[in-house]
Amino acid sequence: MVFNTPYGFEGVKSFSGKEMSFEEFKKQYPNAEFEIVTEGYCGYDTTFQGYIWQEGSDPLFGIMRIWNMGDRIYRI
Repeated sequence: MVFNTPYGFEGVKSFSGKEMSFEEFKKQYPNAEFEIVTEGYCGYDTTFQGYIWQEGSDPLFGIMRIWNMGDRIYRI
């Protein structure tokens, strides 16, 4: 998800961006960098939240969710 504004309108938290696949994201933002601010693990998905940076544009807030298939192996 790419948020045009993280808090929606009139102080109400709402989604005002668009949802897109990773392929669509790469096409629309070919030179963008995703700065991960926080990450979370829950069951079979991993969520990354942070800022999308592209030269010449203000940063956008974004969320990337990756669905994991199979067993997860933790190495400490």
